[in-house]
Amino acid sequence: MIDGVSAQVRSWSYGNLSKRDALRFSRSVMKFGNESQINLISAEVGGAVGAAPLQAQTELFDVLIDGCREAVELESLDLKGPLLDFFGVPVKANELLIRVQEFQLLAKCITRYEDPIAQFRVLTYLKPLNWSKGCGWNQSRCYPLHHLYIHSEELAVIGVKKAYSKSGRKTSKKK
Repeated sequence: MIDGVSAQVRSWSYGNLSKRDALRFSRSVMKFGNESQINLISAEVGGAVGAAPLQAQTELFDVLIDGCREAVELESLDLKGPLLDFFGVPVKANELLIRVQEFQLLAKCITRYEDPIAQFRVLTYLKPLNWSKGCGWNQSRCYPLHHLYIHSEELAVIGVKKAYSKSGRKTSKKK
């Protein structure tokens, strides 16, 4: 058992999970953060997760989220915050839950639009910059994606502020 953990996840109906796969899975969940992206998560992890059927992959995602919730509810006194022992890999439970909530909120906001990329498309024609051809910058696709990314970062900041206010911590105020 890892020092300072609040909860532990060691079972999965599909079998055991190596530390390598558990680490890669937790990092991929932090990267993609939404259950609807389970195909991308499992493809990035590979190994036992990639070979597992979709139902088992979804179960592993749910087990990770439930374990993080349990760790947060137990309120560890560890300085690093609540930790989850996920198949021998320490996972910062609060950070993972906040990240998943951010992605779920973003997905909810994006689904309002029929074509989210078109929603953020720049309507005026801009002269192509000299550097744009060298790196593959494409106005019609990259600008909307850039704006969508900025929108997701704004939601992340809002989500973090809400999470800190709910946990009893005060957000810093500049004077």
